[in-house]
Amino acid sequence: MDQDYKSLLLYFAIFVVSYTITQKFLRKFQNYPPSPFLTLPILGHLHLLKDQNSIHRTLSNLSKKHGPILSLQFGSRHALLVSSPSAAEDCFHGHNDIIFANRPRLMAGKILGYDFTTMLWAPYGALWRKHRRIASTEILSSHRLHLLGNIRANEVRSLVRRLHQNGGDNAMVEIKPALFELTNNVMMRMIAGKRIYGDAVESENARKFREVITEIMELGAATNAVDFFPFLKCLGIHVRQEKKLKAVALKFDEFIQGLVDEKRKEMQEQGVCDQNVKTLIQVLLELQISDPSYFTDDMIKGLVEVKLH
Repeated sequence: MDQDYKSLLLYFAIFVVSYTITQKFLRKFQNYPPSPFLTLPILGHLHLLKDQNSIHRTLSNLSKKHGPILSLQFGSRHALLVSSPSAAEDCFHGHNDIIFANRPRLMAGKILGYDFTTMLWAPYGALWRKHRRIASTEILSSHRLHLLGNIRANEVRSLVRRLHQNGGDNAMVEIKPALFELTNNVMMRMIAGKRIYGDAVESENARKFREVITEIMELGAATNAVDFFPFLKCLGIHVRQEKKLKAVALKFDEFIQGLVDEKRKEMQEQGVCDQNVKTLIQVLLELQISDPSYFTDDMIKGLVEVKLH
């Protein structure tokens, strides 16, 4: 038994050494950027990301130590860490931007991203380009942002007023949750003309949506092992996480579909809205009339999801 155990350790040591040497040789042969020396078998450089709450600091320290362009391996996935503005410009200049246009096909993208069809998760191609065009003309255009400028101003005034009433001039205020509420109120008013945070918001739908947003952020930030080690699917490791994602995706879909149906009913009863007060959903529903094959309800919900992110 001891002999078998020693033989197993020997084989494992040979495997580790062979793997390390092979990886280093292949990286030089493929002209990859430099990477940290210790690349563990299977894990790659995942062991360097010990603290999930300060990954940005870890990556910053790696860049300072190894250079502005760094090649990393996270399980079965390769990553490029770029911390130099000039290098980042080179990555997205000319034809290079097409190389970096695709997103990794993660479990969250399949479930929360309507099977990789939203602008955030869609692969580079005709669908993604059309999403980008709609976003640039209907969501992020200077004209649209100018029309909705009063919403941002009103929400900032409301936040300052609420902070003053709750604590006064000398109160300690945790600014992060306050800014989170401000951002989501601005987004929801642009999307559907509703607020979801604040003392005056008491509806059950608003409460449920706040819970859904919190769940999405927690699950989206969590590390999913099968995204880095696909072979774990054979062991059923992903089932529990997949169920959680599907449950929160269903809640989110039901809420946004309710907003879409509500605005569609309002438009049918009241007719065309004033251009200055149109919400994003109303703009997309008008476009749905002219091109229903592209502007489906799922596509509208996907654009709303990107806006909230």
